[in-house]
Amino acid sequence: MSDDINQASQTGQTDEPDQAQDGESPVPAKRRMGVPRKPRVAPDSRLERAVAAENVGDAETAIEAYRREIAADPNFGLAHAGLGSLLLRIGRLEAAVESLTTAARLLPTNPSPPGSLAMALLRLGRASEARVFAKRVTELTPTAFPAYRLLADCCQAAKDLRGLVEAYTAAHEALPTNAEVLLLLAKAMINANRNERAVNTLKAAFERIKPTPTLLGLMGDAYLRQNKIEEALDAVNRALAMEPESQYAVMVLARVRWAEDKADEAGALLEKLTPPLESPAVVTFAQVRRRQKREAEAEQMLLELLERANAMDDGLMSAKLVLGSIRESQGRYDEAFEFYKGGNDASLARFDPEGTRKFIDSLIDVYHAWKAPTYARGDPTDVPIFIVGMPRSGTSLVEQILASHPEVFAAGELSDLEIIAQRACRRLGIQPRPYPIYMPALTREQVLEMGRPYLDRIRATAPGATRHTDKMPHNFRHVGMIWQLFPNARIIHCRRDPIDTCLSCYSISFNASHAYSNSLEGLAFMYAQYRRLMQHWRTSLPLNLLEVVYEDLVHSPEEWSRKIVDFAGLPWNEKCLDFHKTKRAVLTASVDQVRRPVYDSSIGRWQKFEPHLKPLIDAMGDLAHVPG
Repeated sequence: MSDDINQASQTGQTDEPDQAQDGESPVPAKRRMGVPRKPRVAPDSRLERAVAAENVGDAETAIEAYRREIAADPNFGLAHAGLGSLLLRIGRLEAAVESLTTAARLLPTNPSPPGSLAMALLRLGRASEARVFAKRVTELTPTAFPAYRLLADCCQAAKDLRGLVEAYTAAHEALPTNAEVLLLLAKAMINANRNERAVNTLKAAFERIKPTPTLLGLMGDAYLRQNKIEEALDAVNRALAMEPESQYAVMVLARVRWAEDKADEAGALLEKLTPPLESPAVVTFAQVRRRQKREAEAEQMLLELLERANAMDDGLMSAKLVLGSIRESQGRYDEAFEFYKGGNDASLARFDPEGTRKFIDSLIDVYHAWKAPTYARGDPTDVPIFIVGMPRSGTSLVEQILASHPEVFAAGELSDLEIIAQRACRRLGIQPRPYPIYMPALTREQVLEMGRPYLDRIRATAPGATRHTDKMPHNFRHVGMIWQLFPNARIIHCRRDPIDTCLSCYSISFNASHAYSNSLEGLAFMYAQYRRLMQHWRTSLPLNLLEVVYEDLVHSPEEWSRKIVDFAGLPWNEKCLDFHKTKRAVLTASVDQVRRPVYDSSIGRWQKFEPHLKPLIDAMGDLAHVPG
């Protein structure tokens, strides 16, 4: 592979990337082209004059020499390749693409032309096209890490998070003992919300290579994102025993302390790190500083990060969203919205509206009112309470009220139902079919077996609890499965003003499973699908359901807290009114809210941003101000 490809795939740049709007260099090439650090050797005697000119930095003479040889032999692939590579280095990108496309056709087994072509297309903003040629390079050089790095860069520029994971997965399979590849793969998996897979990949790799502090820190991060705090701390402590200032390990430990409402301890941990900090650590530090009422420091940290970050920095989204929140707290709403928009625009996650619509359709069809009563039902336990709704609709507040009751264990947001749904066919030994298509045909024994892992987990984590809450909001999609697996489970549906809900989602950094929240149009679409599905559940299934409207809970906290506790089948306890005093780790975006008494400042928040929300309000139509 050429030096150009190796360098470009690692830095995203060639020698001097100045470029005119039409893809041609605005500066004379002879003045712009540097002398190669190592003299090039002509791969063919006919190219000696061109290569000699390149070696002394005379690009125009080299270009003329290449073109002379091409005129003499239009099928001279090495000449097209040399010319294209030179044009790429001096920033004449459109011309480089033309030459390198020809070279890639004439030299089908040479990885250099498609690699250089991918780089030229990438710099022209044509990432999807670039990815095709980068993929070809990995096929031609299956053990060359720079080839996979180039492919990953193309996927990242194309905002294809799934492709990014696939690129590094292929690299890891080809280079199973390369720690750098493993590091990048684990990061990509975590960013794609494939946390369990990240942990399993790291565990398997540790049988071949020695764990490093950074890799163990990443494992801790993946565990923490699954609400597995003990496992996260175990990985982090192993890392810190090896390297006390390991950034990822310290960052994860600081997040745990922050979740436990120990912001000063979290800040003290992060203060010990030696700059420069990686982007995720900077964002974590800024959030901790905000919790410590040191907002000016937080703002400065994030602004400095944005100055040095490149467009593909994986911390860019979170940094901009936190800055938006800071600007909002200062009353600078236009600036705040620009940061919110910039953060969401930086996301790599893609939303699939049509796939979402089809999935909701399938749920409605499977759990139709005249079909569902014939389905096998599962364990009659009344321990689980599922708190569902759109994110940012009050689910954390309801959970915290219940968590303050001595007979309740609050587990936070569990991804278990999603995992159970996806693995059921393999686990039960039935014909593979998409969820929920296979649900009607299950026998009672299969339904019991399907629900057993969930019950095993809650019994292991809180064996003495009378009630166990799971506040994964998106379990609204799995209400039918909950009704089937756990007939006596309670479901609390949290509702809030739709525009406030969507704005709150837009201003928070979510994982990739919430890709709809990265645009106002996506939020409007998802909200409509959520409303459609919840209305179906209400009218089609005999649910043990309580509806809680956030605004009602805020305006009448005691009345609604008593209703929630009574619905849970528990005696009243005054601690439920002092929920903000309950000490427990809270790992969701609402961590600050549940540390304070009930407040109403978030009601009608959308009005401060009304000029920017027209696309959302118009798309929602009649749904805009009627809580779900």
